[in-house]
Amino acid sequence: MPIQNEIEEFSKAIKVIFAEDPLPLEDELTTGHFEAERLKILLKGVKWNTITREQALDLSDDISFLSPKAFRYYIPALMHFTINNYQEMNNLPMSLMIRLTPPTYEQFTKYLGASPGFDLKVSVESYQRRVSQADFSYEEIEIIIKFLELYPKINTSPKDFMGELELLPHAMNFWQTIKREKDGHTNTRS
Repeated sequence: MPIQNEIEEFSKAIKVIFAEDPLPLEDELTTGHFEAERLKILLKGVKWNTITREQALDLSDDISFLSPKAFRYYIPALMHFTINNYQEMNNLPMSLMIRLTPPTYEQFTKYLGASPGFDLKVSVESYQRRVSQADFSYEEIEIIIKFLELYPKINTSPKDFMGELELLPHAMNFWQTIKREKDGHTNTRS
């Protein structure tokens, strides 16, 4: 299937699967970090399907400050802009890939300069807790996996300056594991 058709199908699926997610309240938007206050102003009352390209770009540096609920709510917009406008999205693709990938010691030391005392176990547990608290549905997890499958098809330039393609196998393994864990459960949020 041509990539443009895959992108169109992906975009349609996002709109259907994430359509019913409730808008987070203002106090549910961020982690509470003092640097996240501007996100409350940026996102207060903003539905994910009305986010502009400029808002997505503005959000890209601060994805880590979104609460788990807000991350789940706004991820369809971030995936949409990444897939549909990859070349124009500056560091959004890289930021989103990092947020979809559980931390590894190599990732932190290579890209973020973690100290030798960095506690990977604590960081991975924190990441897994955030994903669990986000409470992605089975269908939403499938869309994230589809995003990860499409990502290398749209990332065809030397723009991979932060090595987000290196993260892809680790991210894919994580989300496929989450999907398998949900397989035995109902395919909707409980």
